[in-house]
Amino acid sequence: MRYLSTVVLFAILASACQRADPPASQLKYPAAAKGDVVDDYGGTKVPDPYRWMEALDSKEVADWVAASNAVTDPYLMKLPLREPFNKRLTELWNYPRVSVPVVKAGELFYARNTGLQRQSPIFVRAGVAAPPRLVIDPNVISEDGSLSLSQWTPSPDGKLLAYGLAEGGADWNTIRVRDIGSGKDLTDEVRWMRFSNISWTNDNKGFYYSRYPEPQRRERIVPPLPTIQSRPGLFANRWRSGASISILRQVVPPSTVSKSTPGSAWLASPTAQPVRSSRKKRSRTKLPA
Repeated sequence: MRYLSTVVLFAILASACQRADPPASQLKYPAAAKGDVVDDYGGTKVPDPYRWMEALDSKEVADWVAASNAVTDPYLMKLPLREPFNKRLTELWNYPRVSVPVVKAGELFYARNTGLQRQSPIFVRAGVAAPPRLVIDPNVISEDGSLSLSQWTPSPDGKLLAYGLAEGGADWNTIRVRDIGSGKDLTDEVRWMRFSNISWTNDNKGFYYSRYPEPQRRERIVPPLPTIQSRPGLFANRWRSGASISILRQVVPPSTVSKSTPGSAWLASPTAQPVRSSRKKRSRTKLPA
């Protein structure tokens, strides 16, 4: 009887193995090209053969990604639980939701999603009981969702909205400014912003942000509108720094991730030339009126 049970068990296991999906190791992915890039760190040679993959907009990277998707997509589409998971997740995500409002000049700015919208539109209302007004709908800007609304910040007087757009899920942001009264964007924009927030000055004439010029080195700037890209004022020049405006109309000193990285701090006024401050003495500096 024990011998018969063992035979039956092996037969069941063999049958189950035959019905299983082919292992992922059988998938033949496209070979990734290797470059000849070698970095020299104090005499130590460090090869970086896949440096070319960092050029996300290059044709080589796009072709390699497309070839990889051609291998994985057919396999994933055949998974038996794919559709049940998709149906259940859609049910869970399909509910109305509203963000915490941001109050500026007595008006409430907030994001609201009806349930299955790709992105949440931004609304404003004069009070809790007042009717909402649409400020910006990212779903109209990009119907396929390739452009995402990464952040948004209204000015203290509630008349302007600075918002960031990211393409294809990238970290790079393009900042635009919308006139809330007219519903139209100003003609200028800020490009190459990354890992940064937007902090308006209390006089509504500009905002602090950071961006990467060439080479990739971030600058802290506060520009007078609308010339926000062409003639900004340099506030800080560091690898990883941040700045914000406090309620006491003061500039919060830049915070730096790497203290060993050299750099200079700058304070720019929308109406005056930038004033350089020592990077060693991190004192608070009042903004001009």
